[in-house]
Amino acid sequence: MSDAGERILVTPRSLSKGGHPALDALTAGGYEVVFPAPGRQPGEAELLKVVGDCVGYLAGVEPITARVLTAASRLKVISRNGTGIENIDLAMQEGYSTATPEMREMGFGAGMGLPNIRRNSDIFDIASQPGRGTRVEIIINAG
Repeated sequence: MSDAGERILVTPRSLSKGGHPALDALTAGGYEVVFPAPGRQPGEAELLKVVGDCVGYLAGVEPITARVLTAASRLKVISRNGTGIENIDLAMQEGYSTATPEMREMGFGAGMGLPNIRRNSDIFDIASQPGRGTRVEIIINAG
C-alpha cells in the first residue's frame, strides 16, 4: 500500500490513452496514476511538470533526459516495457544494439545504453527472458 499522495507517472501510449486494466493494481494499491500526455509521447517539458512528485515511472519510448532525472527527486523506480533480450552478454558489449530497425530510425539503438548504465551505477543487475521482458535494477548513490 502506498503512502497517501504517492504518484506513478505512466507514459506508454498504449497505457495512457484512456487507461488500461493493467494499471488497476496501482490504483488499488493507493497510488495516483499520472498521464502527462494521454495517447501520445510526452516531451521533456511535460515530464518536468509532473516527475518531481512521482515515486514511480512506467516509461514509454520517450527520451528520459538528465533534466528529467534531476527533477525526479522522489523517484524510486523506473520501469520500461520491452520484449526481452536473447543474449545479455552480447547486449552488454559496447556497440551492440538490441533495437529494431524501426527504433534505429527514431534515433535509438546506438549500443551504449546498458554498458553506460552498468559503468555509472553503484549496483547493476539485469535479468531477461525473451518474449516476457527484461528487468534492470540499478542503484546510484547520491553524493
